Amino acid sequence: MFVSLLASATGVLAGLLFLASFLMSGAFAGDVPSGSNAAGLVVPLFCSIGAGLLLLIAVWSLLGSGRLAWVGAHAGMVATVVTFGMGVSAVGALLAWMERMGAWVTPLGWFCGALAPLMAVVLVLRCSWQAPEQLQAAHWPRLFAAPLLLAALCGLGLALWGVTLLFRQDQNQRERAVAAQTADDIESARRQALTPVQRLAEDYAKMSPSTPLWVFVAGLPDTADPAQRQFIVARALQVPDFELDLERTVTDGHPVYRHGAIDLMREAPAAAKKPLWSSWLARAIALSAEQIATDPKWLQPDTSSNPQPIGHLRAMIDASQRLGHSEEVDAAIQKLRASLEGLPDGSARRQALDAIGH
Repeated sequence: MFVSLLASATGVLAGLLFLASFLMSGAFAGDVPSGSNAAGLVVPLFCSIGAGLLLLIAVWSLLGSGRLAWVGAHAGMVATVVTFGMGVSAVGALLAWMERMGAWVTPLGWFCGALAPLMAVVLVLRCSWQAPEQLQAAHWPRLFAAPLLLAALCGLGLALWGVTLLFRQDQNQRERAVAAQTADDIESARRQALTPVQRLAEDYAKMSPSTPLWVFVAGLPDTADPAQRQFIVARALQVPDFELDLERTVTDGHPVYRHGAIDLMREAPAAAKKPLWSSWLARAIALSAEQIATDPKWLQPDTSSNPQPIGHLRAMIDASQRLGHSEEVDAAIQKLRASLEGLPDGSARRQALDAIGH
C-alpha cells in the first residue's frame, strides 16, 4: 500500500509540474520573455527538471516492489533509461523553446513535454494499483511503450544536439579568441614600428575636435622627447577657444594641470605667446604659493595630483624667464619663496628653494 501511495503521489506531482511547465511556455508556442523578464524562465525549467526526477522516483519505487516485472527480464534498466530519457526530452524541448530554435519546437514540445509525460503518469498510476499479472496479460501497456521509447530517443537526440551545439560554440569562441589575439599582436607590432610622434598622431586622430586642453598637456611634463613635446604643443594650440581654455587650465586647482599648462607656455612658439600669459602665469605661481603655505605635503610627489613638485617649481621659473619678467610675476615668485621658506627645514625644502633660485 505504501509503495502504491508513494508512486501515485510522486507520479501525480510529476504530472502537475509537467503541466505547469507546458502552460508557462504557452504550449511551447508562446513568446519567450526577454530582458529582465527572462529571469522568470527558471521557473518552468525547474518545474520540468523536478517533474523528471519525481517521475524517476515513482518508477524506482515500482521497480523495488516488483510492479514492473511485466516489462521483462531487464525491467530496471529499461524503465530507468526510458524514464530518464523522457525527462531529458521534456527539459530539452523547453530549452529549445527558450532559445527560439524554430517552428519544430512546438510539435516536439507537445509530444515530449505533454503527451509522453501524461502517458507515463497514467502508466505509473495503473502499475501502482494493478497486479503485475494483469498488466502482463493486457496489451495496452505495450501500446504505451512505443511513444515513451520514442520520447526517450528524442531526449537522447536533444542531449547529443545540445552537446554538439556547446562544442561548436566553444570552438567558435576559441577561434574568435585566437583571431582577436592575432589581430592584437599584429596591431601591437605595427604600433611598435611607429615613431613616438606617429603613435601620438594616431591617438590624437581618434579624439574629438572639442577635446579640452588638459587632456593634451597633463602628460607633457612626463614627456622628455623634444619631438613629442613639440607635437603635443602643436596639437594643443588647435584646441577650440584655446586662450580661454589655457587660462582655465593654468589656474586650475590641480597642480598636475597647472604644470602641464605652464610647460605649454614654455614650449609654445614665440608667435603663439600672448602678453596675457604672464598675468595667468603669475596667478598660477600665486596659487601654488598658497597651496604650499597651507599644505606642507605639497612638495611630496603625488602620482595623481602633483607627480613632480620640484619640476613644477622649475617650470614656473623657466616660464617666467621665457615670457619675460613682470612686476606681477616677480611678486608671485616672492610669495612662492616666502611660502617655501616658511616650511620646516629638510631636503625637499632645500631642493624647492634651489629650483626657484635664492
